[in-house]
Amino acid sequence: MYYEAGDFWETADSDTLKRIARTRELTREYYFSDYEDTEKRTAILHKLLGGIGETRLIVLQQGIHAG
Repeated sequence: MYYEAGDFWETADSDTLKRIARTRELTREYYFSDYEDTEKRTAILHKLLGGIGETRLIVLQQGIHAG
């Protein structure tokens, strides 16, 4: 696999660190939420992903770490 300079984020940037922390917080909140509380879980997904459609399916490519 080949990488280009634009493939990586500067993680020492304070804005990026805040985004990473917020994403982890929302992911944790989603993970520990009641499975049947679809309203809360949907709201969390909207915050994490910026929006979702009717069918909620998240597919991760092999080699990508989410979380």
